[in-house]
Amino acid sequence: NSFLLNSRQSPKTDQYIDQYGFSVDGPIFKNKTFFLFTGEKYREGTPAPQNSTVPTPAMKQGDFSGLVDAQGRQIVIYDPNTGRDVNGVWTRDPFPGNRIPADRINSVARALLQYYPDPNYTTAGVAPWQSNLDYAEHYNKDLFWNWVGKVDHNFGTNDRAFFRWGENERNEVRNTTAIRSGPAQNGQLPLWRANRALVGDWVHIFGPGTVFNLRGSYTYFLEWSYSEDGLGFDSTTLGWPSSLVGQMPSKAINGIFPQIEIDQFVTLSRGSAPNRNRNYTIQPNVSLTRGAHNIRSGLDIRWTNVFNENYNNSGGRITFDRAFTRQTINSTQALEGNAFASFLLGAPNGGSVDVNPKPHYEWFFTGPWIQDDWRLNNKMTLNLGFRWDLNGSVKEANDMLNYAFDPTIVNPVSARVGQQVMGGLR
Repeated sequence: NSFLLNSRQSPKTDQYIDQYGFSVDGPIFKNKTFFLFTGEKYREGTPAPQNSTVPTPAMKQGDFSGLVDAQGRQIVIYDPNTGRDVNGVWTRDPFPGNRIPADRINSVARALLQYYPDPNYTTAGVAPWQSNLDYAEHYNKDLFWNWVGKVDHNFGTNDRAFFRWGENERNEVRNTTAIRSGPAQNGQLPLWRANRALVGDWVHIFGPGTVFNLRGSYTYFLEWSYSEDGLGFDSTTLGWPSSLVGQMPSKAINGIFPQIEIDQFVTLSRGSAPNRNRNYTIQPNVSLTRGAHNIRSGLDIRWTNVFNENYNNSGGRITFDRAFTRQTINSTQALEGNAFASFLLGAPNGGSVDVNPKPHYEWFFTGPWIQDDWRLNNKMTLNLGFRWDLNGSVKEANDMLNYAFDPTIVNPVSARVGQQVMGGLR
């Protein structure tokens, strides 16, 4: 058992590993066409207990009368709408009874309260409102499957070809907080890695000593970490105006749950950042046997495409600390203020919306080559070869890539400052 579960006298979480597969092959047409098909699957569950801090039912109602530290001392909540000058320092008044009136709770905060589960645990040695949500039975899941199929065909004595398809997917599913359901979960839910590969190959014998080979391929790779339940979330249900939500980049994926970070409390939600690669290749090759010379030559051509799609905080990120509910704005007293109280009052200390571009980079690679294995005699062979790798420059498909500073062009800022300013980015 783990140290955490032993300390709570909780039973050990189950752990499992299963791996299995199969392979089948044989002829389709006798001496002509053959097939091969394989598959494998893998699943693993590793215990990973989670513990987080969520607001108590009383806190959700604005009642902080039970807000104390580990020694039982009261933590006072101050009203940011009050204040007076005390010896040159703006000083706030505490909420009566350490309770925030219901009509002072922000409407968006109230809409978000449903995504905080109620506490289900008490941790010894800390304040009673801390480390109060347990997910002791949580375990990290690792799921993988892989399929490969291949067909070989002999057209005749001079021609043969094969086609191969392969596809696999791996999902790592792991919560990083004790919230176990809904769009406010945080973690790799899942971290998705998927591959696809298609290959075609043709060999033709032109005659004695001359063989031609042509191969082409397509490969695809996707890596995407996100919270599945958080995708497609409509933030207008929180009370945000559609005019704001409609401008957020997350609309491209039908919305995403906003990230809410409150000091000392569990963070709600997680972003989404898919990265995709698509690669296309073709390789013509020829082999010539002429007396003492075995000459091979070919061309390696690749077209690489990389798509970076970062939607991490494109649905909005809002952070809260204790500053607005302390007696003074710069106070460092531990018994003043609470970040969740600031959240209820709609007083964030910061926020942002990621508007990262979604670039599509592409470039060509070409590698012509030739090799001559020249057998001079029974004791000496010269291996003579040449290859030239030509890497094309990277291009962004929608011209979003800055590639040079040009001092001869007119900067667009000229129209705003009323005089010509030279120099700008291409």
